[in-house]
Amino acid sequence: GRALELTGVHVNIDKLKNIEMELRSSENLFRTLVENLPVGIMLVNAGGAVSYLNPRFVSLFGYAAKDLPNLDDWWEKSCPSRSERKRLLAQIIGAEGKVVQTRVRCKNGDFKDVETQKVDLPSGEGILSCVDVSEQVTHQVELQQRKQELLAQSKDLEEMNTALRVLLNKANYDREEMEAKVYNNIRDLVNPYLEKLEQVCRNDLQRSYLDMVRKNLDEVVSGFTTNLIRKYAS
Repeated sequence: GRALELTGVHVNIDKLKNIEMELRSSENLFRTLVENLPVGIMLVNAGGAVSYLNPRFVSLFGYAAKDLPNLDDWWEKSCPSRSERKRLLAQIIGAEGKVVQTRVRCKNGDFKDVETQKVDLPSGEGILSCVDVSEQVTHQVELQQRKQELLAQSKDLEEMNTALRVLLNKANYDREEMEAKVYNNIRDLVNPYLEKLEQVCRNDLQRSYLDMVRKNLDEVVSGFTTNLIRKYAS
């Protein structure tokens, strides 16, 4: 009954402890980063259950972890339209790892424009990220509306300019026509009488009055004749 030999196994676990400490440190660092990201983050396990929502995700959409037991609940709540949800899921699945823009319904019923991205990890887990772009989308819509308004105003101005050109052309035509009539009337109705007056003038005073009348008439019609010559020459 007396032990003659004692055999034991000695295992150095310091290395394992160091590895465990490094893993815990990495997990803490990862959690710290995720909790302070300005991006909504959802972690999903291999079975589709939601394992974590970061504070930004909760503040963006109002859903807590208890509201979203699994990923399907998120899609149904955030995208209540079945047809829209089907389109969105097909788009996300077809664009694995790429950013997709969509509208998300929050818990309070409001909608937000977000850019979302789903990344599947080798372990089977998944990460869903969401960035709120509602402000940018609103600005884009406002800019597009302003662009349409400016285009409409530009079209109105163009139409007004066309109408003004028509009116100006009509006014110029009427003025030229009136000048031609005045010139013809002076030539046909006044000049013959001046020639007759010249024949009956008896003294120098009468002839000087006649010359003054002719000179004044020449000054009146000189502008008309210049315009008529320019018009028909062109």
